[in-house]
Amino acid sequence: MIDDEDFTVGSLGWLQFQSELFLCCGKDRWASGRVIRWLEPPGRGLIWRKLQVEIEHPHDPTLVDDARQAQFTGNQAHVAENPMTPFETRVLMQSMNASKSLLIVLSAATVFAQTPPRPEFEVATIRPSAQTPQDGVTAGVRIDGAQIRCAFLTLKDYIGIAYRIKLYQVSGPDWLASERFDIAGTIPAGGSATQFPEMLQSLLEERFKLKIHHDKKDFPVYVLDVAKSGLKMQESAAPDPDLAKADAKGPVNVTGTGGSQGIAINYGRGTSYTFSNNRFEAKRFTMELFTANLERFVDRPIVDMTELKGTYDIVLDVTQEDYRAMLIRAGINAGVTLPPEALRLLDGASVASLFDAIQKLGLKLDARKAPLDLLVIDDARKTPTEN
Repeated sequence: MIDDEDFTVGSLGWLQFQSELFLCCGKDRWASGRVIRWLEPPGRGLIWRKLQVEIEHPHDPTLVDDARQAQFTGNQAHVAENPMTPFETRVLMQSMNASKSLLIVLSAATVFAQTPPRPEFEVATIRPSAQTPQDGVTAGVRIDGAQIRCAFLTLKDYIGIAYRIKLYQVSGPDWLASERFDIAGTIPAGGSATQFPEMLQSLLEERFKLKIHHDKKDFPVYVLDVAKSGLKMQESAAPDPDLAKADAKGPVNVTGTGGSQGIAINYGRGTSYTFSNNRFEAKRFTMELFTANLERFVDRPIVDMTELKGTYDIVLDVTQEDYRAMLIRAGINAGVTLPPEALRLLDGASVASLFDAIQKLGLKLDARKAPLDLLVIDDARKTPTEN
């Protein structure tokens, strides 16, 4: 009997099954005769949908084709924010009873065998980072052809990259945000740098014995939206076409430095930001990148609701008091252990000048609550297995 198994359907989401199974969508997707939970990956904005007996199509028509990529994934379930729109209910085969479950698995093996295994590095090494914050650090990811180098990132950072989620969505022991490692890997022939997160998943599961499950949680958030007065910032100037072509062929090199004097992150290809001397200054930032970096400095996640698609040069000036509080908050969010006297500086801190600076851009931050995905760490080694 097969109970509580999950199947991944391409990159679209998860179907969680219990008890009796149907073969639906003609021949391409397994679903449950008793309970179906359709769960989508981060960013697609859908929540659980539990259906009894009948099989209901998700609203994404590409699912039928992507279902051919189905594979076993263990107990996985992703949750996001908004309700999905049901499509016409269809049941294409009668339910099979539990005594026929073995036959179902053997029949399904043909479908699963057509799915390539999750990509892995050709070779990879993991070592504790030798850098120390006292001497100043350089952290980041560099992808140059088939070579990937990651420096001074925590296991929590790597989990966020691997599963494409933000750090506040990772729930696990505190040491995940304090133990730092350098990883070097080689993309195999025929592989692509776009598969880096999936390769990293394989590496973390193999070397750190990482075990996870997905859940949902209501988070206090800030919602970033365009103010009623209208947007007051201009899009970034278009880059020189020749330089853009040269950058596209060059390596991807994301680096960052940080300390008591401020923070600087360079994403390459003209995109970067600094936060120093009471000023946040960003070049060629999308709103997604803006919210992802700004939330490092505040007390809750930021959800982008602006629907702005361009890139922008952004300047935010804050007071000295708020600048100091934001740097302390960035340290806490990065997992840095700070002395009590530093933490006391956050008492009563409101960063009001940040909200004012954002409003000058024709944007606004509103405090709300929202259900967001949560990746729960069930087990992980502090020390990876040997290279």
